[in-house]
Amino acid sequence: AVTARRGWSQLSNAEQDMVRFVIGALEEVAAGLELAKAQANPNTFEPIQRFYEHALIAYVAGLFLASGNNVVTALRRIGHDEACAPALRLLDQPLGTTTLRAVLGEYRNIFLAHPQFSIRAVINSTKRKLGFDMEVPHNAISYGMLRNELFHSIAEMRVEMECRFPEAYSSQTH
Repeated sequence: AVTARRGWSQLSNAEQDMVRFVIGALEEVAAGLELAKAQANPNTFEPIQRFYEHALIAYVAGLFLASGNNVVTALRRIGHDEACAPALRLLDQPLGTTTLRAVLGEYRNIFLAHPQFSIRAVINSTKRKLGFDMEVPHNAISYGMLRNELFHSIAEMRVEMECRFPEAYSSQTH
């Protein structure tokens, strides 16, 4: 069932709070992306760069990969889930025989949520479980490009949601 798209005044207080939370989380992803770009060094992969990459992956996982209540289901309840379409298309992009969604999920599970303290564990798991070898240069480049495109897509989603709900953005406390 498709939910009718509702504007700010048609939302309950709880739904307005949910929209504020979604916009705030999208703002945090956009800010993290800007800070990551400012720290980028093409010749090295410094600890601060790794931190921002891991933080962005954790945010993406929480917002888009979590089962049950995530940003897609939250926005679906108020008829605005199509705002997630660009990010969802990127998550479903193929990487070999799997998808970006599956690779990010595996990365999040093994490296961030239930750390095995080894990048080798992530590489071995994505290869064994997903058939995606992150050590093949073409695969690593494809993964990095799609991941970065996804981060940018989510940052752009923030602007779209702010335009759809200027009342939430102007009344949100920072």
